[in-house]
Amino acid sequence: MTVATETKPKPKAPGLRLYGHKVPLSAQIGFLIIALNLLLMVFAPYIAPYGEGLVPADLEKSAWPSAAHWFGTDAIGRDILSQLLYGARLSIGLSLITTIIAFFIGIVTGFAAAIMGRWVDVALSRSVATSRLRDRGLRDRPA
Repeated sequence: MTVATETKPKPKAPGLRLYGHKVPLSAQIGFLIIALNLLLMVFAPYIAPYGEGLVPADLEKSAWPSAAHWFGTDAIGRDILSQLLYGARLSIGLSLITTIIAFFIGIVTGFAAAIMGRWVDVALSRSVATSRLRDRGLRDRPA
């Protein structure tokens, strides 16, 4: 006859957890970078010292970094920090739109392959395989 003994649960490793699994440090760092970029994108009009593309009359061209212009100015006299913040808005916005479009195309073609039957699934699979082979052939071709 065996006696039931009480066992304590193993202590979990410290760190960020998602659905009970420990999130790797590299994923945490990546998430932090993305969150910081998103915050800068949203608050760019409030953080940027000058407007987008604004060329103040009192600025000298190609100025070195100073207290007034942390990253200096470019050859036209625009503040580089302001241009970086507004440029981040554009690049993050475009990448978000591109990702949404690609996601929508993937969902539509995936549902089409699943619902319409075998011949649509085969045709889509062949087209993807052909395009991947074509791209590989173009990449391996000598210049």
